[in-house]
Formats: sequence, C-alpha cells, structure tokens
Amino acid sequence: MNLSNQRRVALAGVVTVTAIVAAVAFTVVRHPSAAIVAAVLAIASSGGITICAVSLVGRLWAQNDELRRLDRLKDDFVASVSHELRTPLTSIRGYLELVLDGEEGELTEGQRRYLSVVDRNADRLLRVVGDLLFAAQVDAGYIVLDSQATDLDQLVWEAVEAARPLAAEHGVELERDADCAAELIGDRERLAQILDNLITNAIKFTPPGGRVEVRTFCEGDVAFVEVDDTGIGISEDDQARLFQRFFRAEGAVRRAIEGTGLGLAIVKAIVDAHGGDLSVRSSAGRGTTFRIELPLDRSAILA
Repeated sequence: MNLSNQRRVALAGVVTVTAIVAAVAFTVVRHPSAAIVAAVLAIASSGGITICAVSLVGRLWAQNDELRRLDRLKDDFVASVSHELRTPLTSIRGYLELVLDGEEGELTEGQRRYLSVVDRNADRLLRVVGDLLFAAQVDAGYIVLDSQATDLDQLVWEAVEAARPLAAEHGVELERDADCAAELIGDRERLAQILDNLITNAIKFTPPGGRVEVRTFCEGDVAFVEVDDTGIGISEDDQARLFQRFFRAEGAVRRAIEGTGLGLAIVKAIVDAHGGDLSVRSSAGRGTTFRIELPLDRSAILA
C-alpha cells in the first residue's frame, strides 16, 4: 500500500472513530437505554474500537447517573425547604390578619400601613413557596386535578377584577372580552392560577399607558383564552426557552422585573394536565399574546 493510500485509510479511520464516538456520546446522554448502548457498542466493535467505546460509555453513563442523582437531590431539597416554610408563613399571615382586623385594639394609620406591607410580602413569599412545591410535584409526575364544571367567563371576570389594583398601580389599562358562555370541566383553582399568572405577567411587562386585554371564546368543543398586551415583547431566542423552569427572559432581567421564572412553567404544566395547548405570539418591543386552548370536557377525549 503506497503512502497516499495509507493516508486515505488513516483519514477514513479517524472519521469513523470520531463519528462512532459522537454517536455513543449522543446516545448515552439522550437515550440511556442498555439496549441502544449495546447496539452502538456492536457497531463500535466492528470498527475495532470496542475498548475505547466501552471506556467512553462507562464514563458518560457514570456522569449521567451522577447528574440525575444531583438533580433529584436538588428537587428533594427545594420541596423539603418549601414545605417547611409554608407552615410558619401561613401562621404569620394568620396573626397579621387578626391584628389588622383590630382583634388586639385599634391601630394607628402608620401601624396599619407598616403591617400591610408585611402582610403583602408574606403573601408573596407564600405564593413563591406554593410555586416551588407545585413545580416539584410536576417533576415527580404528580398532578391531581379536582375537575368540576366551571364557568370560564366567570373565572376570567374574577381574575381580571382581582388584577385591577395591580394594573392601576402600573398605569396599565385592563380590559376583558368574555364570549364563551360555556362550562369547562376542569380544576377551578388551577385554572384560576393560570389566569392570575398570565394577567399579572402581562401587567408587569407592559409600560405605563399600555393595555392588557383578556379574551375568551369557544369554537366547537374547545375553549380559547387569550391574554394580549402591548408590552415589551419577547425575542425569538427567549421564546424557545420560555416555559423552562427558572428561565427569565432577557427583558425581565435587564429591567429588574421581579419574578422566579416558575410562573410560565407552571402554566404550561396545568394546561398540559387539562389536555390543552399553550402558545405564544410575540416580538421584541411589540407586545405579547398568550393563547390557551382547552377542551370543554376532557373526559370525553380520554374516553
């Protein structure tokens, strides 16, 4: 074999080894199945690189197991801490309510103002703890829905009215256009959580003088909810990661808008649990529209 042929053979060998090693790495990380890995090893052995492939698979497998173990530990820790925080926070809010109601005597205007700030922040912490616990349940695949007949338009009306003080505080016009007039079989509390998250987000990300509109309508056996705003919008790059846990869009970070990055992940989990679909339409600087599609009777779909 001349030198030119030797070089071609050597180059082909390098390319083959590189391709097989890449395939092994991708397979182990994305599909850690013994059967698939065995098949990859069989391909590797035919190229005479079994020892190299086995060593690589072993290292990647061990690293993958360790990453999964650490991820479980993290989730267990978050769930445990969140659970421990919920009880004292609930107690704090209970006693604050008693004091604010005048159970221990009349309060001065200043005392009431200070205690109201404490109450609002305790409530905010309690919501964060609730979101963390729910996210842990989602990861564990444990979402229990208390399904019942729910008036969607009424639910939207309640959510919009509850958000009016926040909209007024931010100088944002809040509108409602409810035209579904149908009952939805779903978990009322979780559906309200969806609306609260989306409406609150829309208000927070809309500059003063802007508008947020919540719309509902029905087509056939499907109910639609849209939350539309004239806010700062979301870039295409951020939209790809929008429903990941703890992800915060660049605009939110740059403007220091408060949030945990859990709200949209929770919204998607609840929509998925109802057999629905969640989509977003947005561009930077041109507002955002979140659309939810929900079957009016999920039990009919599952039957």
